[in-house]
Formats: sequence, structure tokens, C-alpha cells
Amino acid sequence: MKTVIVATLLLVIAAASAQCRIGETLEQLNARFGEGKKNSQKIRMKGHDQWYFEKDGIGVQCVMTDDACVMEVFHRIGAEISDRDIKEILKSEGDGHGWGFDMRTKRWTRSDYSLVAYREDGHSDMFFLEKSVKGAKGLPGF
Repeated sequence: MKTVIVATLLLVIAAASAQCRIGETLEQLNARFGEGKKNSQKIRMKGHDQWYFEKDGIGVQCVMTDDACVMEVFHRIGAEISDRDIKEILKSEGDGHGWGFDMRTKRWTRSDYSLVAYREDGHSDMFFLEKSVKGAKGLPGF
């Protein structure tokens, strides 16, 4: 029983430590994760630099605009990202705000409407987090 509790706790800590933050600069991301790999993954967004980082079993693709992270794509290395991972990501990115889930769109929206998060159909191994167009005023790139 103790082994299960310790393993679960380590999984939660690993997921929480592997998060970047929307709005962080490349310098801040490199300080948190070490040197990332530029444009190293399949996701391509014209006009945006992309950096890939790995830490504690989580891979994070960061899409950058004006030297600030505007989108993150999370995946667990060697396994599917879990509901527990998603809860930790949302908690880390909440900055004291809550999240609401819309059953129709299957998206989470932060209570200040600045961020949205979702799993994309066909990509249950990934979790996407990005700035919301509705509430993005004041965030870098908008």
C-alpha cells in the first residue's frame, strides 16, 4: 500500500514539475528545463518558433510568439497522458483561477477566459493548452 501511495505521489510531482507557463520567455523555459530543441517536433505553425523540452517523463512542445510561450502541447513519454496529469497541468496554469469544462466543445476554459485547454480528437496521448482569443488581451502576442 505504501508503495502505491509513494508511486502516485511521485507521478503527481513529476507532472507538476514538467510544466512551462503560458507567457514565459525562452530564457525562462531554458532555466526551468535546460536547453530545448528548436522546431524538433511534427507540430508546425507558420510564423512561430517552437521549442521542445523533456522533464520527469513529460514532453512539452512550446509554441513561441514575440519570445513568449503562447501554446503548450504536453505528452507523457512512453505512455498516454493521464487525467491526473491533466488536473496537475490545469492547477499549475490556473494562477489562482478555476477551470470550467464545456461538455459540448470538450474544452476547459480558465475562469478569467485567458486560457483554453483540450484533448484533440485522435490525439488522446496529447493535451493542448493555449491562450484564448476571447481573453488574451494583455498576454504576449496579442
